[in-house]
Amino acid sequence: MKVAHGLAEYTGTTSTAVTLGVFDGVHRGHQALLRATAEQATAHGAEAVALLLHPHPELTLRGTAPLLLTTLEERITLIERLGLLDWLVVLRFDAALASTTAERFAEEFLQKRLRARAVVLGPHARYGQGARGDADLLRRLAPPSGWEVRTLPVQRFGEHEARSDVVRRLIASGDVAAAGLLLGRWHHISGTVERGRAVGKRLGFPTANLRPPAEHALPPFGIYAAWATVDGRKVAAAVSYGVRPTYDLTEPWIEAHLLDAGEVGDLARRVMRVAFVKRLRDEERFDSETALRAQIAADCEAARKVLASVSLPVFPEVLQ
Repeated sequence: MKVAHGLAEYTGTTSTAVTLGVFDGVHRGHQALLRATAEQATAHGAEAVALLLHPHPELTLRGTAPLLLTTLEERITLIERLGLLDWLVVLRFDAALASTTAERFAEEFLQKRLRARAVVLGPHARYGQGARGDADLLRRLAPPSGWEVRTLPVQRFGEHEARSDVVRRLIASGDVAAAGLLLGRWHHISGTVERGRAVGKRLGFPTANLRPPAEHALPPFGIYAAWATVDGRKVAAAVSYGVRPTYDLTEPWIEAHLLDAGEVGDLARRVMRVAFVKRLRDEERFDSETALRAQIAADCEAARKVLASVSLPVFPEVLQ
């Protein structure tokens, strides 16, 4: 897959099948959309292209954006690992793009620049100024050579629709397991490990500590079964996210106790990814370190059991 940052970098020379979106999370609804685009490309003897809008349109239109499920770099990596596209074009969603009419977008972007033979849209997709553009308008705007317009139906898994805002709500409620079902992978955060106050080490449960990343969707404070990945090595972990009320602290931290820490060595200043698998309990205040130590031991055992018994329904290899 080739990546172009803007259409000026796009150098494709053949006709295309095109889809577009923010693709935050690259969840299973997005995956279905990209798969359908690849199928249309094959049917039309064309290249499969996705237009990825960045930053989130809400940031340009309203000055604030929802908490993100993935960074731009993670989205590119996830889409590339699907192996479905020939081109991913990152379009900067600025004031100029926001003011582009749906008609001009269809003519300039889809017809002239991308020579689209097929356009694949999600069930809620809109484009152009004021979000006026939809599948029906695209059909009316078809060039003389024509293009096929396909709209995918809603993708549901379990009781939830695969949408980024639904995934965010599930994560915010603590239901990271249901979020994982929609994502096809465990929701994760990444950061550089920082040294803490060594309380966990004193208790017999040393932790690798991350500052919660800004503008990133996180579950509520609590204890989680998780996978921690360092240098490509995945290790089972019991993770505490919160303010450590037993010690009257106020700054939130993500603290991962690796259940097989000997496999990765010293983690200080190394990049670690924490993927949340299941919420175990709320954050609690304990009257003594003895009580806290006993609860941590129980949490570690619970995390081991969870991680030994659950698996992803799809794409376990993609940023698990």
